[in-house]
Amino acid sequence: MSSITRELQRNALHDGSYSAVFAESTAKKRADDKRRRSAMTPEVSELVEQGLENRFSPEQIIGRHAQQGNFDMPCVQTLYNHISANRKAGGKMYRRLRLRGRRRKPRGQGKQRRSIIPNRRDISERPVEVEQRQRFGDFECDLIIGAGHSGVFAECRKRSGKVQFRDRIADLAD
Repeated sequence: MSSITRELQRNALHDGSYSAVFAESTAKKRADDKRRRSAMTPEVSELVEQGLENRFSPEQIIGRHAQQGNFDMPCVQTLYNHISANRKAGGKMYRRLRLRGRRRKPRGQGKQRRSIIPNRRDISERPVEVEQRQRFGDFECDLIIGAGHSGVFAECRKRSGKVQFRDRIADLAD
């Protein structure tokens, strides 16, 4: 079936004729009908208000209802967007948030957690002789630091052979 045939069948008038204006209006109506439904139904909004009254965070509200088997809850950001819209409309839901509507810290962004080694030389600056793996005595070493500087290991490998050793260094947290 060609696309023209489908267009004529889908958007024909009652008498079987075709009108571009009618076709465009019915296409817009179909597009409006299939728009995504809002996850913030009045029932969900009521549950959110009750949770905020009990001093729960939006994350806790969603987690609690998920444990109870209510999987029709929206995501956390949708709850925060709903609370923000309520505030802009003059509502007071934001006052029940723990931070009272102040900006939340975005997850996964912020200062870098890894420490930078001072006077570090990049691997691209390694001499050509080392890359050839012919010279005796060239080692490649890695320093492995545990979470919270709880443990430090040094690992060295000989570039031209299979010699390798590891050693634990004293805790840096002490």
